[in-house]
Amino acid sequence: MEEYTGTWCGWCIRGFVGLEKLAELYPDDFVCVSFHNGDPMEIISSDDYPWNETVLGEFPGFPSAAMDRMSEIDPFWGLNYGVKPMGVADGLAERAKEFGHATIDMETSFDTDNDIVTVNTSVVFPYDVEDEGEEKFALEYLLLADGLTGEGSSWTQSNYYSENYDEACDELMPFIEAGESVQGLVYNDVVVMVSEIGGIEGSIPAGITADEVIKHTYTFSLAEALNTSGEYVIQDKNKLRVVALLVNLETGEVCNAQKVKVGENTGINTLTADMNNIRSIDYFDLSGRKVSRAQQGVSIMRINYNNGTSKSVKVLRK
Repeated sequence: MEEYTGTWCGWCIRGFVGLEKLAELYPDDFVCVSFHNGDPMEIISSDDYPWNETVLGEFPGFPSAAMDRMSEIDPFWGLNYGVKPMGVADGLAERAKEFGHATIDMETSFDTDNDIVTVNTSVVFPYDVEDEGEEKFALEYLLLADGLTGEGSSWTQSNYYSENYDEACDELMPFIEAGESVQGLVYNDVVVMVSEIGGIEGSIPAGITADEVIKHTYTFSLAEALNTSGEYVIQDKNKLRVVALLVNLETGEVCNAQKVKVGENTGINTLTADMNNIRSIDYFDLSGRKVSRAQQGVSIMRINYNNGTSKSVKVLRK
């Protein structure tokens, strides 16, 4: 989920609460990021947001959010405004029932001498994609910062929920009981750098072979992490994360996403950093019967490692 917010936006309080609660209650279930506007955390203008106008229509304003760039969702109430506090979790969980087209594995490293973050990504599709001379998928990267805070009017969060009991609930009550301006908030999941929005050309080949590991490397130079006023936006280099997105170039859909703290690894390769340590890959249908390869629809892919461990993931082949 990509949320669009700003400290000047009084209704954006609910987005702040929504993302903090999602991180607290479901730390490993969803990938959520915040694009800021009109405050010290703004790194691109709203004209450049990855809002999929072809599918979602014109950008509606703040706060807004989108799931996989294919459906609009309120960052607190979810798909049904005002019905269920933190309904956003239900909306994201429903969307998560749709399987990504490929697994994404990331290894990150931080060259502290040169302030360079390197991301090595491995993508595995469970089905073949015929090379028709045009790429169908691409990778996009976001660098996130946690713990951003500051003093002064530009960091002061406007609060339209002050004494507004129309949407009263436990989660919003601290802000309903607060004043019209709130100081000292700490912002997490803030996008501070982006690669080529919409996908990096050549990051995924036009022709794809099932089960073949597609590798891609991208680097962030932290010296370029500036807001739209030219000010350095990162406050703590120990609180950085990288998000990798697999984007469908035809529809703009985010088909899968992965997030990892800088300096750590994640994805199907958590047990071993070297894809060569995979001994074999087996496929099963939903009844548990072993099949020769991923079938049309949903299958189970079991990755068997040389150290005797294994991991199973659901895959979708269209």
